[in-house]
Amino acid sequence: MDKIEIYIDELLEKSTPDRPIWNIEKILQGLKSTWNYIDGCMIKAILEMYAITKDEKYFRFADNFIDCKVREDGSIEGYSVEELNIDNVNAGKTLFELYDLTGKEKYRKAIDLVYSQIEQMQSREVSRQGKIQPGYAR
Repeated sequence: MDKIEIYIDELLEKSTPDRPIWNIEKILQGLKSTWNYIDGCMIKAILEMYAITKDEKYFRFADNFIDCKVREDGSIEGYSVEELNIDNVNAGKTLFELYDLTGKEKYRKAIDLVYSQIEQMQSREVSRQGKIQPGYAR
């Protein structure tokens, strides 16, 4: 576990919400990081480190990272429901845990926003197929 902690700590030290080092492609292109799959995976891993170690630095980093992307009304910087990109739903997993840990209402609103994408995708699949497909909740 020590090597993992050292590695994660190094990533955190070199990262900000706008420039996460694990998403180097955006940095090299001079682009600001927005809501995306890779960041979702990393923040979920950081929250897992917090759950295992109880070290507040992991919680603080994850909360700050997502807090910078989620507005008070629950909208998410760089996220569009209409895009219907399932990869963008992944980062939404972090919202559940952060809402449980912080009680921030904006996280609950953002969960609703991400869920609305899933509902739209389900609705479109049902319309396309003319019936509910196995695996689709109703």
